[in-house]
Amino acid sequence: MKVLLRADGNATIGMGHVMRCLSLGSAVVEAGGTAWLLSNRRDPALVQRAAGLGVQVVEADPVPTGSAADADRTLRQAAELDASWVVADGYDLGSAFQERLVAGGVWLLSLDDRSRAGPHHAHLVLDQSIDASPSHYPDRAARTRLLLGSRYVLLRPAFRGGDFETSSIPPRASRILVTMGGADPVDATSRIADVLAEIDDPELRAVLLMGPANPRRAALAARIQDPRLEVRGPVQAMIPLLEWADLAIAAAGSTTWELCRVGVPTLLVVLADNQEPVARGVAAHGAAVNLGRHDALRAGSLAASIEALRADPEARGSLSAAGRALVDGGGAERVLEAMLEVGGG
Repeated sequence: MKVLLRADGNATIGMGHVMRCLSLGSAVVEAGGTAWLLSNRRDPALVQRAAGLGVQVVEADPVPTGSAADADRTLRQAAELDASWVVADGYDLGSAFQERLVAGGVWLLSLDDRSRAGPHHAHLVLDQSIDASPSHYPDRAARTRLLLGSRYVLLRPAFRGGDFETSSIPPRASRILVTMGGADPVDATSRIADVLAEIDDPELRAVLLMGPANPRRAALAARIQDPRLEVRGPVQAMIPLLEWADLAIAAAGSTTWELCRVGVPTLLVVLADNQEPVARGVAAHGAAVNLGRHDALRAGSLAASIEALRADPEARGSLSAAGRALVDGGGAERVLEAMLEVGGG
């Protein structure tokens, strides 16, 4: 199978769309196929991350996202690469873009959340939101098949198989991982760091993980004077950090699913509109605590939520078990199976 991934991501718009595309691309590569990424925003961190997953980045001049020129460029690239499938992830890659690609003769998978990129003309639509329903996609072509729910969550290779050794549930949690995604465009990490620094507990340890498209790592590291708080740059091996953590404070993006998979008790913060259904759905299944939107979160309430979960081992144990039950790691393989069933293999 040869697949062209079409998605954008950087420090301004975030990395969620492109990262879940790359997760699917890595599964294509693992299955013996080839995957390429076509993006309007090719910063070095994105190219490096793609290369680490075995996905090649196509060199192409940027065009207006979702435009007819974008669709035609995507079709040309697919033809040059002999890619039978295009995977499109982005709310601006909407109905007209999809219709033009399908008319151009490629098989099309559209990744979406609550039909924000619809009406849909794609052969497959993937919405990995927990509460995703056919009722969210009333305006779709008769040929369109829906892949809905957490069974289809796209995870990176390290999270797709095997078991994980999370730390035991201590009476009081002291090791906290903060991860606000690949870019953290609203700089939520800095505000959370300030709250953690005010907690009066010498046993507390926190790792503030900065994603590959976050430009603020050096500035935050220089500002923090608390030896209990450690700023780290992008890491290739995420699992040891998750296994280390007693609890996490995380953006409700793609990392949410990795935290569920490993079973890390998590407080979720919503950084963008498309993260709200994720936070609500995961919390409704008892697999995380939803703190709500970042711009409505106050220091006092955040500190209270952190301290309440730190002091409640029963709650942390319940969150861990529910997360493991929600995400089993087989989503990418199920999506590939659906692609092969539809055609273009």
